[in-house]
Amino acid sequence: MTVATTSDGETGVIDIDPSLAGLVSRLAQLERDAVHERLRHRDHVIGLQAELVTAQNERAAAEQRSSQLAAEVRRLRGAVKDARRAASAARAELRALRSSRTWRVGRLVLAPLRLGRR
Repeated sequence: MTVATTSDGETGVIDIDPSLAGLVSRLAQLERDAVHERLRHRDHVIGLQAELVTAQNERAAAEQRSSQLAAEVRRLRGAVKDARRAASAARAELRALRSSRTWRVGRLVLAPLRLGRR
């Protein structure tokens, strides 16, 4: 006679052949191990789901930051283009000024002073 507990948690007395008693206890151990493994796998899946949600949130934040940085790059490229245009215009104005008659006359008049500074 053996006392056994079913997987439903009910306990009862059953009459088992003594040669099968070892198999019954082994089966009970395997059932406990299977429950333990199932719970362990469930916990692992829950952890993986939490990691997935975290990764998705981080990806969304990174995409938003990427969009902000792309807009900043576009703004800065426009500013650089404007600065290059302004520098080019300033160089053209300086060339025009230096090629003017007034500039050339002023240089000619001030040449003796430049020689004196040397």
